[in-house]
Amino acid sequence: MIAIPVPSPIGGTGRATWYDATRNNAWYTRGGNRMYGAVGNWRWGDTPYDVIVTNVQKGISIRIVITDYCEACANGKNLIDLSPEAFMALGVPLSRGVQWVMITKTGGRYGIESVLRGNPSHCKRLGAGIC
Repeated sequence: MIAIPVPSPIGGTGRATWYDATRNNAWYTRGGNRMYGAVGNWRWGDTPYDVIVTNVQKGISIRIVITDYCEACANGKNLIDLSPEAFMALGVPLSRGVQWVMITKTGGRYGIESVLRGNPSHCKRLGAGIC
């Protein structure tokens, strides 16, 4: 699969922070998904999609599913908000809080099944055909 860079405001290079959506039982964590992220142009009802996030300093890349809105990303402060597991998978301790990353859109549906599995009504509304 060839990676396609995501157009602004999602693509490119910028600050990544982390947040824990399991604390509020977010719909996209109920199926066991722990590799998720939030960006500034996500809107409720959008179909989840996956991206590759690369730690620019260490060269470590991970694949996550975009499932949420990030206000700090919408206003340009951050590029992406990552789950704790995704943030640490980039080789960064949570205590650091911020990491410089690059985002690349894959065009794929990696991990979407685990996201939707925890919320059948959302899955049915999206017509995912995997529920």
